[in-house]
Amino acid sequence: MRHFALTNLRDFGMGIKAAEEKIIEEIYYLKEVFKRHEGKPFSATQSINCAVSNIICSIVYGSRFDYRDAEFKRMVDRANDNLRLSGSPSIQLYNLYPWIFQYARNRMRLRKNVAQNRKQIKQLIGRLQETLNVQKCRGFVDSFLAHKQEIEALGTTESFYNMENLVSTVSDLFAAGTDATATTLRWALLLMAKYPQIQDKVQAELSRVVGNRQVKTEDKMNLPFTDAVIHETQRFANILPIAIPHITSADVTFQGHLIRKGTPVFPLLKSVLWDESEWESPRTFNPAHFLDKDGKFVERDAFMPFSAGQRACPGESLARMALFLFFTSFLQHFRFTPPPGVPEEELDLTPAVGLILNPTPHELCAISRKPFSATQSINYAVSNIICSIVYGSRFDYSDAEFTCMVDRANDNIRLSGSPSMQDLGITESFYNMENLVSTVGSLFAAGTDTTATTLRWALLLMAKYPQIQDQVQAELSRVVGNRQVKAQDKMNLPFTDAVIHETQRFANILPIAIPHITSTDVTFQGYFIRKGTPVFPLLTSVLSDESEWESPRTFNPAHFLDKDGKFVKRDAFMPFSAGRRACPGESLARMELFLFFTFFLQRFRFTPPPGVPEEELDLTPAVGFSLTPTPHELCAVSRRRACLVESLARMELFLFFTSLLQRFASFRGRSLQDPDHCLCLAICCS
Repeated sequence: MRHFALTNLRDFGMGIKAAEEKIIEEIYYLKEVFKRHEGKPFSATQSINCAVSNIICSIVYGSRFDYRDAEFKRMVDRANDNLRLSGSPSIQLYNLYPWIFQYARNRMRLRKNVAQNRKQIKQLIGRLQETLNVQKCRGFVDSFLAHKQEIEALGTTESFYNMENLVSTVSDLFAAGTDATATTLRWALLLMAKYPQIQDKVQAELSRVVGNRQVKTEDKMNLPFTDAVIHETQRFANILPIAIPHITSADVTFQGHLIRKGTPVFPLLKSVLWDESEWESPRTFNPAHFLDKDGKFVERDAFMPFSAGQRACPGESLARMALFLFFTSFLQHFRFTPPPGVPEEELDLTPAVGLILNPTPHELCAISRKPFSATQSINYAVSNIICSIVYGSRFDYSDAEFTCMVDRANDNIRLSGSPSMQDLGITESFYNMENLVSTVGSLFAAGTDTTATTLRWALLLMAKYPQIQDQVQAELSRVVGNRQVKAQDKMNLPFTDAVIHETQRFANILPIAIPHITSTDVTFQGYFIRKGTPVFPLLTSVLSDESEWESPRTFNPAHFLDKDGKFVKRDAFMPFSAGRRACPGESLARMELFLFFTFFLQRFRFTPPPGVPEEELDLTPAVGFSLTPTPHELCAVSRRRACLVESLARMELFLFFTSLLQRFASFRGRSLQDPDHCLCLAICCS
């Protein structure tokens, strides 16, 4: 019977190529389930169980089930409930004293579940039997039924090939083939969230070796660290500390004890997997157990999670393949983190009681690692603030007219390379249509590109220097928590404020400021400059002055911090130009930079695309009137429940317009409660 099962299981999916195709197909469906959670916390238990069960279904029945199929979900849930009940104390007591504990509640529930599962399996087999074609078997069940027909045709009435044995075999395949693999995968994801530095190494190796293509079984030999992590998960999780019983086939003496032929023996796998004489640190999660000094994978004799001997797990090869392909696909496409507000050290590794040791019920966040370019979205967000001020309302990001306007404005900045001089031909008044159009155009050019470009530099620098990003996020978590950052929080966020200032200094997006006209004759460094002469302030000469800054060519937020970590202003910091004719939108730009940057860092972690190390992120600016980052992509990995960026813009607008209308009301001598003012504020913030 065992030989028949192994032979036919190999034919219908346990062979290397056939199994790989079935597993990769199932991975696609499971990834879609993970994506639907959009980075929010969720329990992966049922979805992983369904995915692994579906592989057994495709082998046994010849087809898979939809995850939403109620009959399928009940079957999977009952199978897992049975394993949990089997390890409960009352069932263990029943195994010792069956005549006393035969009516224990857990035993009665277990019997009910087993009966319902057998009934459901019989119904599924019955449907297959109705459409059976012995010349074209779809799966293991068809093959069993065809063999049963052959034996019956020979006149054999008593045989192992009967309906009860088929139902029992299918039930065993589901119980063994689903829960063990699914539980190990759940332990693997929990351990990755618990030890993010190990997750980083796995993802770096996958990015370097595989890239974005689908991982295949043959990739394993080139992924030693990943393979070591999977093996160490199996060793550390130790999901089956006591293996299923074996029967001795002959008298044997073991450690001085005579064990007679036919004696049931329960192998204690934990005694080997956690043996201090076999493992350097058996009670800690340490992938180095399976790596040599050169980082190559090494097999260990004491590694036997599938039991040992000739009667070890018959599905070991399928389980190994499923673990490798599922785990690598998960880590390729997602980063697993604890729920917002839960630090890694609080993730509980205490197993739940059961025949198989499951992780304690928990939730994780599966955050997509797909990279994107933030250029356009940041430009639109910043432009919408100018739109709300100028036009009184904002535009939708999908509005074609708006997107064309923003793209042209930024293209003009890129193309110009020097200030444009316009002759407006105004003879009667400054308040004419040409001046209005020019003013609005200038507001868009100045108000959008500089702030958006600085924000893009800030995110690129955070991805380039993750240790600085860590400090900013730690300060935000400590001071602000999960609430929305407000402008008044700046005084309590000295390191964050220093990072923003250092971004402006280091990026130096406007090395030559727009021209000024001298209002009087002046002598500067021995040179006589007449009144009315155009002067181009060279801001880079101050922002990168070696006599003013300790390390002007490096990104160093300490330039704006004293020895006690408090923020300090520097006279040589003038990214908005200087003098009475400096940038008129400086206060708005400062507020935007602070609120946008803190909003981004509160909710996301910015990283290079998979396979790109931090040191390869290019800080060479692209040529233009303002120095923008070279085109690049980053990954924005969610740190909390998804929020809309627009909520920040609305809040900024409210703060800005409240201040604006207060000044306006004061100037006009009218109250802020005036209906006209409130209407304007409501329109602009809508």
